[in-house]
This record gives sequence, structure tokens and C-alpha cells, in this order.
Amino acid sequence: MAKLTILAAALIALLALAQATPTTITTTVEEEENPGQQQRCREQIQRQQNLHHCQMHLQEQARGYARSSNSTSASAASSWRT
Repeated sequence: MAKLTILAAALIALLALAQATPTTITTTVEEEENPGQQQRCREQIQRQQNLHHCQMHLQEQARGYARSSNSTSASAASSWRT
């Protein structure tokens, strides 16, 4: 009789677990938005991107200057020898 009671209790426990509905807890974090700060950040990123373009432009000019300077030096050196 004791075994039957334990078996019945186990079956009731399994049935209760099978019928249990899952509980979902959702946590929402709301942060205060600061539009002024967001705008300043966007502008700063834009300025940094523009600076990168300026840097590339200056490097291109420096390469061109180095090439023209080298060719001018070479032609001056050749005219000096003659």
C-alpha cells in the first residue's frame, strides 16, 4: 500500500509539472534620451570622418610634391653635369 501511495504521489507530481505554464519575466530599462548629446556625438563623428578625408588629400598632395620635387632635382642635376 505504501508503494502505491508513493507511485500515486510521483504521478501527481509529474502531472503537475507537465501542466505548469512557463513564466517569462521581462525587464525593461528606460534611459533618458538626451537629443542634444546625441546630436553633438553625430557631429563629432562627422568631423572625424571629414578629417580623415583631409588627411588622405594631404598625403596625396605630399606624394605628388615628392614626385615633382624628385623629377625637378633629377633634371637640375643632369643639366648641372652637362
